[in-house]
Amino acid sequence: MNGDDTLGLLRRVSVTRHRHIGAIAAVLLASGTLGPAALAQAPQQSAETQSAEAKNASLDIELNRLEQRDNACRLSFVYRNRLGADLANLQLEAVLFDKDERVERFLVLSSKALPAEKIRVQQFDIVGLDCKGLGSVLVNDVKACEGEGLEPAKCLAELALSSKTETKLLSSVDQ
Repeated sequence: MNGDDTLGLLRRVSVTRHRHIGAIAAVLLASGTLGPAALAQAPQQSAETQSAEAKNASLDIELNRLEQRDNACRLSFVYRNRLGADLANLQLEAVLFDKDERVERFLVLSSKALPAEKIRVQQFDIVGLDCKGLGSVLVNDVKACEGEGLEPAKCLAELALSSKTETKLLSSVDQ
């Protein structure tokens, strides 16, 4: 393996595990496989990769379906965690509005663990709610967002909301 091949391997490794790049580079440098000039380029690539990942970070939440179930409205959400870290706990303060844009109720939606780069579907039964009368759901705040390097304000800022229903899913940070 020549220096260019090694540098290419290092770049691929840095995309998936940039935390370990320093250790890998040190081993390759010590073995003589990697020269100092190539080593100088590797951290730069890692920083570029981290910057690109940060720009593409999002927590995608889709209101996928509303289903009337006896005296409850079942809301089905699809979560896509693109934040780059596992979420151990996510709690969203939501406000339900009727079709006349009047507040119907406040509630907290607590999700199960959301692994990084995974999709999860979760359902919430809202007792006493008629699905036909639901006009919109506002994510008013993020009460908890637990994961490495994450905090509620960051998760709120990274929300990407959508709906496949007639009911709108909105964020308090939308303009």
